[in-house]
Amino acid sequence: MLYFSKIIHYIEKAATYPLKSYISYYRKWNLINIVLIIISSIGILSSVLFGALMDLMALFGLILFFPLLIGSILTLCYTQLCLIGAKECKKIIQQINQDIVFVDHIQFFHVDNQSYLLHILKELIRSKNLVHYQLFKNVFLYNTKYTINEKELWVDGKLVQFDVYDDQIVPKHCPHCHHVLFYNEKKCHYCS
Repeated sequence: MLYFSKIIHYIEKAATYPLKSYISYYRKWNLINIVLIIISSIGILSSVLFGALMDLMALFGLILFFPLLIGSILTLCYTQLCLIGAKECKKIIQQINQDIVFVDHIQFFHVDNQSYLLHILKELIRSKNLVHYQLFKNVFLYNTKYTINEKELWVDGKLVQFDVYDDQIVPKHCPHCHHVLFYNEKKCHYCS
């Protein structure tokens, strides 16, 4: 849970941008920071080694390369956290591999509160990372090739059982009385 509280900001940040360009941008900065760390480490080492010969050169090298090293390490840590956030967003996207995916079935840090996941899913849809999906009443994601009648699928604040026919999501009805069947019920509540 501590890891989740530290990383949620970076997951939300990654969800607001298109992931492909976001990852390439931070990988580029990651590489630049690694090169700067190597250069500043060599500069500090050479200024310390040559410091015995010239005191002014050692002082100049330390003044120049030490802040560069510290800044590069800090920005490397930041870019790594941003890349971890993007990796977690990719894990969420990989779990959405069917036309209809219930939000309850998406694994997200074993957190009981679904509000974080719902916020991230909405941001992923808004940022075009989940191009062909829409969120229905914070219950499930469906492919946009299907048409939905919200009034038929959401009755009295409950989800109705449904089937998919000809690119349409239609509610299931009781074979005996033709009332709708709610999602978590096995039998019609009018017939039983």
